[in-house]
Amino acid sequence: MNISGYVLAGGQSSRIGRDKSLLRVNDVTLLQIALDKLKQACSDVSILCGSEEHGEELAAYGRVVTDRTPNRGPISGLDAALHDAKEHSVLLVAVDTPMLPVALLHQLAASEGTVCFEADGFVQPLPMRISRNTHSAVEQALINGELKLLPLLRKLGLQTIAMENASHFANINTPEEFAVIRQNEIR
Repeated sequence: MNISGYVLAGGQSSRIGRDKSLLRVNDVTLLQIALDKLKQACSDVSILCGSEEHGEELAAYGRVVTDRTPNRGPISGLDAALHDAKEHSVLLVAVDTPMLPVALLHQLAASEGTVCFEADGFVQPLPMRISRNTHSAVEQALINGELKLLPLLRKLGLQTIAMENASHFANINTPEEFAVIRQNEIR
């Protein structure tokens, strides 16, 4: 478990109309669900967010790390995690994927390099495992104005683990998707 875990909770949540990280399923926030799962696979766990104001709101749930380069999407969160990590590797999960089984996080933690899952023919960039030694390349991507995570991961030698069940990676972007997730059993 020598891996630093981070919950990416810095999105704008514009399509759902409110902060996704604080949505509740069975009286537990999506943020707490993600933190609890990461704690089972990582030696230390923190929350990534895009702004100081948002961080103040999330601080009740744990240690918050703010993006060093704001408003640049998931690459900015990845940069903040790699800069902050205590361990040699980072495990990064999105706050809006509550169906993700802990067993998959253990599988990533046991991997080497830059690794994520592929399900039903689609690469799922999150959750991911990545080594801190990629930090300079991530910083350079931010300097170059890159915003898309998957092309960057491919440049870093992305490896994927094939999965058959894409439902583990279902994320919440709309009120309708949230309604569907709330009907499922979260583990």
